[in-house]
Amino acid sequence: MQKTRITPSFALAFGLAFATLACTAHAQQAARSELSPEELKLIQSISEQQSAVKIVGGVEAGLNEFPFAASFALPRPGGKFFSFCGGSLISPEWVVTAAHCKINTSQKVILGRQDLRTRDGVVHNIVQSISHPSYDPQTNDFDIALVKIDPPSSQPPIALIAASGAFATPDLPFTIAGWGLLEEGGRASDVLMKVTVPVLSNTICQVKYDGTGVQITGNMLCAGQPGQDSCQGDSGGPGMVADTSQGILRLAGVVSFGIGCARPAFPGVYTRVSQFLPWIEEHTGVKPPEEGCDCE
Repeated sequence: MQKTRITPSFALAFGLAFATLACTAHAQQAARSELSPEELKLIQSISEQQSAVKIVGGVEAGLNEFPFAASFALPRPGGKFFSFCGGSLISPEWVVTAAHCKINTSQKVILGRQDLRTRDGVVHNIVQSISHPSYDPQTNDFDIALVKIDPPSSQPPIALIAASGAFATPDLPFTIAGWGLLEEGGRASDVLMKVTVPVLSNTICQVKYDGTGVQITGNMLCAGQPGQDSCQGDSGGPGMVADTSQGILRLAGVVSFGIGCARPAFPGVYTRVSQFLPWIEEHTGVKPPEEGCDCE
């Protein structure tokens, strides 16, 4: 059976969703945003390699609600930037994102900028990008990368989920944030958006993707409900759960892929951060919490 075409959630925003037919969606987006050939090539490259998750049906995030939310961007004339993926600051020097975002040192990381039309926050250089060595663009497995930035950020980082916090609990509230498409085939958001959706078990998620060629592995988690999801441009951004015992958010997922945006049949798929804690610590020195997460 031929595998269903899936596109990557490549930008930071929550609400913008791409069409399953990547070429059509990219053409629509190019017309809206007047993308340069380099920017369009980057988007198409990401979309052709990954499935897409999008933030659709969300609301604007509060000011400084997610200070760790990072935007990966290409410099544009006039001091402007084109944002194409999201990420999460986990220490002053390290950001977690998706491997399919294909981060390199010619790009920039913006932190502390709620509205991409402003010049708030700090633009950071990329010193190093480390994709997981087992990342497979065909299956979307191991879709995680670490990016070292300079200068170090003064923004507060997000805490990691604990190893025991795999939170396979169905219906657990899961919040995603980004600057991606607001609807499938629609426009991207200039303002950071958020949406909260329920977590699905991997078993249920696999049933929903049966017949598409998608294999849901233990390195993935699924979340979403009809009308609410992440979308193109949200790729690499944070998927968070609330640790009520500590009164903080924890990074539990990385926006990875999906089919379309907020479609009833297909939940968004995220990289399960708890599976990669030793790898993250090895490269960044960031240690996971010793105790589990009282997440709800």
